[in-house]
Amino acid sequence: MGTIIEESELFNFAKKLQILYVEDEEETRAITAEIFKNIFGTVIEAKNGIDGIEKFDDSIDLIITDINMPYMNGIFMLRTIKTRTPSVSSMIISAHSEISHFTDTIDIGIDGYLIKPIKTQILKTTIKRVVEKIFLKKELENYKKELEKKVKQQIDELNLKDEILMRQSRLAIMGELIDIIAHQWKQPLNVISARTQFLEFKTTDGKNISIKDVDECSIDVAYQVKHLVDTIDDFRRFLRPKLGIE
Repeated sequence: MGTIIEESELFNFAKKLQILYVEDEEETRAITAEIFKNIFGTVIEAKNGIDGIEKFDDSIDLIITDINMPYMNGIFMLRTIKTRTPSVSSMIISAHSEISHFTDTIDIGIDGYLIKPIKTQILKTTIKRVVEKIFLKKELENYKKELEKKVKQQIDELNLKDEILMRQSRLAIMGELIDIIAHQWKQPLNVISARTQFLEFKTTDGKNISIKDVDECSIDVAYQVKHLVDTIDDFRRFLRPKLGIE
C-alpha cells in the first residue's frame, strides 16, 4: 500500500521532527544515528532505557528504540514514557531472536518495527510509513485546534450579539419605564408647582399668609412628594429582578 502523502513532502516534514534514538551498542548507535540525522531534523541519542527516560521531553516527536538493553529494556521505557505522554510516536528495532517480545508492544501502540540487520529499503519504507502517521496526526491536531478556535470565536460572537441585544432590550424597557414614570410624576409636580406659586403669590402681593394656608400647602406638598417617592420605589422593585438593577 502506497503512502497518502507525496514522498518529498514526507521527507521535508521529517526534517522538522525531533527523535529520541535509544541503543545500548555504541558502534551500532553511532552508525544508525548518522543515518537518522540525514532523515530527521534533530536526533537525540540515549544508551539505555533509563537514559532515554531522562532525555525524553514533550518536544520529541518519535522514539526509536532497541528492545534488549541493560538496566531497562526498550519496552519498559516506552511504557513508562507513554504513561506520561500517550501521543508520542514510537518504533522498535529488534533482532530476529526478540520477535517473541512483539506481543508485549501491542498495548503500547507501536507505530513501526525494524528487524536487525536493518536493510536500507525496509528502513526507508518503514520510516515513511511512521512519518506519514505523525504527519496525519499533527494535521488532525492542527485541524482540531483550528476548529476549536473557530467554534470559540463563533460562540464569543454569539455571546456578544446576545449581550448587545440584551442591553438594547434593557434600554428599550427603561425608556418605556421612564416615559411611564414621567407620566406618573406630571400630576404631583403640577400640584407642587401650584402650591409653590400660591405661596409666592401671597408673599409678593403683600397679603398675610395664614398658618392654615402654610399647613395646607405643606401637607399637600408632603403628600405629593410621598407619591413621587412611592412611584420610584415601585419601579425599582420592578426593575431589580427583570433588569438586574440594584
